[in-house]
Amino acid sequence: MRLPIVHVRILIFAISIACSTIDTFAFVSIYAYLNYGFSTKDDLNDLRIIIFSLINDALSLLIGGYYLIRLEYMWNNPPKIVDYAVCGIELALWIIYAGLQSKFLDFANVLLAISFIYGILNVILYFVLGIFLIEFKRRLRKFGVDKLTPLGRTNNNSGVETNNSVIEVREHN
Repeated sequence: MRLPIVHVRILIFAISIACSTIDTFAFVSIYAYLNYGFSTKDDLNDLRIIIFSLINDALSLLIGGYYLIRLEYMWNNPPKIVDYAVCGIELALWIIYAGLQSKFLDFANVLLAISFIYGILNVILYFVLGIFLIEFKRRLRKFGVDKLTPLGRTNNNSGVETNNSVIEVREHN
């Protein structure tokens, strides 16, 4: 049994928000660990926390980028250049963030400022994704699921007889 594309998109959005939340908690624990010294400092522990944050950021970025590009469009329409630009800017910010985080112990104050800026931009990205999700749900209510997927396309031309049910089954598989 396959999930409808609407449910897949909602799951992708939920996973991206979960990644952002986990990353936020990881950053708070890094800040508390380094500034308040709840345990003895260990370079290996710092490295583990930083790697964990980088993996979460990468996963969150990839999922958020995919969601941003594909949500507003039907499957048979290509995304616009603006969508690629937004994801490219997000990727550049993530690379800067990852580079600064690798220098965490040397440039702690700069990293905290950049992490704060990155966090704000990440929140803005997910706010935009939430608006897209609400808009998409509004379209579903107005037009129905069949109008937003390739299965809802009519493939009959005025002079050609075709069986749409066979075409829809082929496109679905």
